[in-house]
Amino acid sequence: MQTKQELFLDLLGTEDTQFVIPVYQRVYSWGLQQCKGLWQDINRSGRTGNAHFIGTVLYAPDRFAKTAQHQLDVIDGQQRMTTLTIVIAALVKYLRTHGATADGLTADDISGTFLHVKTGDGAAAKLILSLNDCPTLEAVVNATPMPERPSERITENLDYFYGEMEKSDFDADVLWAGMKVLTVIDAELDRGDNPQLIFESLNARGVPLTTADLVRNYLLIAMDHDEQTRLYKEYWEPIEVMFGDDPGAEKLNAAIRTWLSIRFPKVRIHDKSET
Repeated sequence: MQTKQELFLDLLGTEDTQFVIPVYQRVYSWGLQQCKGLWQDINRSGRTGNAHFIGTVLYAPDRFAKTAQHQLDVIDGQQRMTTLTIVIAALVKYLRTHGATADGLTADDISGTFLHVKTGDGAAAKLILSLNDCPTLEAVVNATPMPERPSERITENLDYFYGEMEKSDFDADVLWAGMKVLTVIDAELDRGDNPQLIFESLNARGVPLTTADLVRNYLLIAMDHDEQTRLYKEYWEPIEVMFGDDPGAEKLNAAIRTWLSIRFPKVRIHDKSET
């Protein structure tokens, strides 16, 4: 693994590069509490000029990419990267609405570098989320109508950030100054690294991965993007729908353990973590 400290905007703004959240990853899940803390941190850094460390972005080059752009699969850091992309999208909307600039940059300057990547026939989204979140974020960065079933987390957080920008004391220059000093550990996997083991290790902190998360990741992580998408839509999504409203995937987790005990009666699972 190759690591270095880098400014977040330098990483996100890498030319001809798309960041892709693989299908096996969790959906976007940051709520207002995390967004409020991030908003305060950015503006504090903008006022003081002090760098603010926001964590690690771990990625691996997509071996199966079929586009001209350099595609990087984000293994850790998707919540921060997605939320900061939403902040930038809200700022672009604000600058266009008010005919303003941020540190001399126009809405088009910021959008063209941090929200979009140039393609042969125009531009594509800089950050590609997993299946259920992707259409909503694309609508946000492209300023197009929302999908029929938008991601509530993305729309709620966008409304929060834009609402903060509409307040009388908001200063776009301060916000952008804060964005410019956000730092990350930029970590790129080497060819021999095992992304599944690293993903599980990194996500052992905070909210633990559920049994369902681990099974889904294990089954999909070795496949190319098209095959991940096919397997998810054909098999995994119908399973999740079958269990309906299932906070923490408790019903699905129990079903997986029950299935294992029936299918492999000689295997004894003494604890949920052994599944």
